[in-house]
Amino acid sequence: AKESGFLMEKGDEFLTVSEVAERLKLHPNSVRTMIQDGRLPAIRIKRQYRVLPSALDAFAKKATIVG
Repeated sequence: AKESGFLMEKGDEFLTVSEVAERLKLHPNSVRTMIQDGRLPAIRIKRQYRVLPSALDAFAKKATIVG
């Protein structure tokens, strides 16, 4: 198991893979791949991944802007 490397902040609620996919306009399988590759920090609760909004924001800030 990989360590997520993020701390939960007060008021943070976990996002589902589907919610992350909707925000990034990606397929849920693409989000799962990014989590499994370690590009997007997440935790696993039972058999489902969860992502903190702060982790998604940090991921988006690191994303390469093309154009």
